[in-house]
Amino acid sequence: MHCIAVSALMIRFGQHLNFDEQTVRALGMAGLLHDIGKLAIPSELLTKDSALSESEMRLMREHPSKGHAMLSRQAGMPEIVLDVCQHHHERMDGKGYPYGLSGDAISKYARIAAICDVYDAVTSARPYKKAWTPQEAESWMLDRKGCFDRQLLLQFLNNVLQS
Repeated sequence: MHCIAVSALMIRFGQHLNFDEQTVRALGMAGLLHDIGKLAIPSELLTKDSALSESEMRLMREHPSKGHAMLSRQAGMPEIVLDVCQHHHERMDGKGYPYGLSGDAISKYARIAAICDVYDAVTSARPYKKAWTPQEAESWMLDRKGCFDRQLLLQFLNNVLQS
């Protein structure tokens, strides 16, 4: 359900940003496929109801690259989908993964995906946590200095979620 929700949020955000129809479709596909690399991660890690160890976290952090490799083998895969799959865990301050990209080195599409991905993750129940309210998510995301593109985050919170 997470990937469907992220896809819907990315479509809505892309429409709000007045992207053309082809780009909005690619964003929707990117939302659906952004975590496909988790197919290569042991299911016991994905369903673990407690904190991951350092070695488990290292393995989990491989999912963007594994997903990108899977999708790259598909002819005609849109570049936006490949980009989002590979970079949706990068952070504006360079403390993300897999490459530690920062600022303008992260595409607008990957920045959008990071916002939509995290918003859905924190507002959804998981084996290890209860779902947060939209207000809790908004407050927490705004407090995460350096994680998100601030301009895009404000547009997402003030326009996409309100419409």
